Amino acid sequence: MLSRKPVARAVRAVLLGGAVTAVATTLPAQAAEESIQEVIVTGSRIARPNLEGTTPVLAIGQQDFAALGMENIADVAAALPQFSPAFGASRTQSTFSGAAVSGLNQVNLRNLTGIRTVVLVNGRRMIGGQATSTSVDFNTIPTANIDRIEVLTGGAAAIYGADAVAGVINVITDKDFSGVELGASYGVTADEDNENPSAHLRIGGDFAESGHGQLTVQYDKQGRVSCADRFICEEDFFWGDPNVAPLRGPTAYSGVGANGRFFLPGVADSFTRRGDSFGGTLIPFDVTVDGYNRAADRDIAIPTERVLFMAELDYDLGENVNAFVEVNYGQAEIESEFEGHPFQSQQAGSLVGGGPGVPGLQASIPMNSPFVPAVLFDAWCAANPTANPATAEIIWW
Repeated sequence: MLSRKPVARAVRAVLLGGAVTAVATTLPAQAAEESIQEVIVTGSRIARPNLEGTTPVLAIGQQDFAALGMENIADVAAALPQFSPAFGASRTQSTFSGAAVSGLNQVNLRNLTGIRTVVLVNGRRMIGGQATSTSVDFNTIPTANIDRIEVLTGGAAAIYGADAVAGVINVITDKDFSGVELGASYGVTADEDNENPSAHLRIGGDFAESGHGQLTVQYDKQGRVSCADRFICEEDFFWGDPNVAPLRGPTAYSGVGANGRFFLPGVADSFTRRGDSFGGTLIPFDVTVDGYNRAADRDIAIPTERVLFMAELDYDLGENVNAFVEVNYGQAEIESEFEGHPFQSQQAGSLVGGGPGVPGLQASIPMNSPFVPAVLFDAWCAANPTANPATAEIIWW
């Protein structure tokens, strides 16, 4: 005897299939009669530089500047993993690199130094920030009129030359701005230092049917952040062996003390003075007592005041012919503090620098000079009873 259930299921399947076919047949007719009210796009293929290039290109837009609250391109770059941290000679907006180049705001792509990174503005090379280097000082580039920044991190030496080993940074300005824009911002750290007031004015528009021009004026100021106010660098440290914890504090202080350090020929120890005079006895130099904490006198962020001006003019002369003018002016005033630097030389000495004839940091004066304290002279005579003071020298730091 046959069950009725399989037959019922088969009949329902046939009827359902016929209904689906009927609906599919009538859908085109209904779609033709109805208009679309709304379309929501959840994905797109909008053209972007980092999708079009044959090598990966990082694109940083104006919205990224606003989101990070930064007014300098180099500050934004320093927050990205492609660039090295701020300390060092490649980005010298600190006094860790010395006083001669302090205040320059350079970028260090892939930690290969600034001279190996080409910086372009609208596809054309930007001049260097120093007379002796091609590294660009980003303090001279305004950010208010930037559309985006393209960073080619894969290396581009084959295209731009050997100075593009690390990559290329291309600053693209907004050339279609029309109207008037006024902006201002202010920032300060939780420690109430590093104040950053900033303001800019942009004016742009079309003229003579085929021309467009715009003017940008920007002012911003960066406040000071002293190493003495930050744990990361409030004291000198020395890290010689990566397997051993670094020395920090008085044991790592500089051997060039504020009261000087003196070396006597024939005497193993070095000496110093405390207070205003040597007194009647020699004072052996003790780095934990007489050493100099250089880090506390350095700056992490140097006070920088910038006034920037940029004017752009484009005019279409005809089909495939365009004339343009770009004027960029930047002025930055820097006020930096640097550690006390003693008089030193690179003379060859037997007591400083590791051995006889090895250049070391030192300065020397004749032992019989009236400027040599009597207590040092007597100690030298006791150690060298047969030597001639006129031919001997005291070495000091």
